[in-house]
Amino acid sequence: MNDIIVILRNLINDNGQRETIVFTFLGSYSFSLVYEIKEVISVKKGTTDLNYTVSGNTITVTDSLDDGDLVEITVDTYKYSDEELKAYIKNALNYLSINRYKDFTIDSAEELTPDPTTSEKNLIANIASILILDNYRQKRLPNGLSVTYPVNKDKRTIIERVIDLFKENPDYISNMNMEDNDE
Repeated sequence: MNDIIVILRNLINDNGQRETIVFTFLGSYSFSLVYEIKEVISVKKGTTDLNYTVSGNTITVTDSLDDGDLVEITVDTYKYSDEELKAYIKNALNYLSINRYKDFTIDSAEELTPDPTTSEKNLIANIASILILDNYRQKRLPNGLSVTYPVNKDKRTIIERVIDLFKENPDYISNMNMEDNDE
């Protein structure tokens, strides 16, 4: 499933962003972030690097601090956690089953059975990205302006069409343009 998460993050443009957050120490050495931590860049008190541990989206400073100390944490984060993306991937697998493409199961190690091909991984990630992204398209015009407009099909219809096109030609997923395939 990790391969599909990587593809999905690329499709939804969730490859990480750098954030610097300043916390005031008030007795708790643990600092929780809203987004999933991709990588901790630095944890500092002023210009002094602090020692820390990371668990999930919580950073725990292991050095001594005094009340009122400012702790500056710089991290690369993801907008969507791996758990959130796995839920969307599971939903995509349901669509594959419902549309009679293939039934995948997920074992306790969160691996798919049967093993999906590279094309099937791309299909699963594409379906999950449709579920995640808004129902809007954006076109950039030659003069540099962007126009945003609603997609005139619901997500279920788009996903069904994607699966049908994939059944016809598994290589089609890389060249797909839903606007050219309106029924």
